[in-house]
Amino acid sequence: RMGAEDILDYLKKKSIKIALASSSPQREIDKMLTQNALAPYFDFVISGEKLSKSKPHPEIYQIAVNALDGRHCIAVEDSPVGIASAKAANLYTIALKQDLPLDQAQADIVIDELNDIIQIIETYDID
Repeated sequence: RMGAEDILDYLKKKSIKIALASSSPQREIDKMLTQNALAPYFDFVISGEKLSKSKPHPEIYQIAVNALDGRHCIAVEDSPVGIASAKAANLYTIALKQDLPLDQAQADIVIDELNDIIQIIETYDID
């Protein structure tokens, strides 16, 4: 996705911990991270296939937050089910606008590009 490496670089430079909580199978996650050289950016990676409950249940986010010892966590999602999962875990949720018309109304904010996250973090002085 456009801007992914830029935002990951920015977050790492600010020493912000990053988790990847995906419903995708672990082998697909690993393949994507390896092919795109993104694995070093993530402090924690979890696949929903390893859990008893899938999104929209908040379990995947609860585990990720605990793994990061997170006090101030945000979720970035692109699907209504993922948004519902993040909100059920009481996370501030950013929805990444998609080309297809999806209901993203549950999100706290909807952004057009991943790089918009930088402005949100700077506005709220998240670190």
